[in-house]
Amino acid sequence: MLPGAVDTPLARQVVAASADPQAALAACHGLQLRGTMGTPEEIAHVIAFLASDLASFVTGAAIAADGGLMVPGGGLGFDPGGAGVAQ
Repeated sequence: MLPGAVDTPLARQVVAASADPQAALAACHGLQLRGTMGTPEEIAHVIAFLASDLASFVTGAAIAADGGLMVPGGGLGFDPGGAGVAQ
């Protein structure tokens, strides 16, 4: 599974240690296309699905549970290097 930024105690600890915690938290939320970090429960739902009989035919898949982190958006253009470029 490929999780995006998840709002966990460790993430909060890292944000709190930054020079501007509010700006750092806003930046973490802004990384996701939906505008908010994921929750541990959201990641757990994906794990529960993958561990269930409902996913019995899923093999070798990379499931992105990233809130749109990997989707170019917000003015990003295609970059062959894979990083997205501000237009």
